[in-house]
Amino acid sequence: GRDHHRHSRPSDGKQEDYSKRRGRVCRLYRRITSMAEHNKVGKWGEQHAADVLDREGYTIVETNWSPPGSHRDIDIIAYTPDHTTIVFVEVKTRSHDEVVLPEEAVDIKKIRNLGICANQYIKMFNIVDDIRFDIVCIIGTQNNVKRYEHIVDAFNPNLV
Repeated sequence: GRDHHRHSRPSDGKQEDYSKRRGRVCRLYRRITSMAEHNKVGKWGEQHAADVLDREGYTIVETNWSPPGSHRDIDIIAYTPDHTTIVFVEVKTRSHDEVVLPEEAVDIKKIRNLGICANQYIKMFNIVDDIRFDIVCIIGTQNNVKRYEHIVDAFNPNLV
């Protein structure tokens, strides 16, 4: 007797509406769960990059730094091993080789936003050191890093 309550679907030709709606809900759920997975991969990649930079002698100053009231952020801010240059690092992580390589995901809009953030950081903390913008590209997962590449001096936001 309880089976008819499981999914109360109208049987007056609205069956298609139900399956369309169900399909939309499933697609939305997949997109949300894949975004959550994507964010988890990104956070792991940023932590991995910070660990590697630290082992290479960089001094990590900030991770995920945002200017007050801004939605933009800088993944890693660090000093070079010789402490002469402050480096703003954008980390791009992919769990596998996708259509777009990690470094190609840093587009002009992203570069401009990083420049704006970096400028605010420099003003807030009166930075007088040399500055540099790097990209760290990671393909893989926590248990299997297939590629780690640190592109030094990858771009200059003033030139885009």
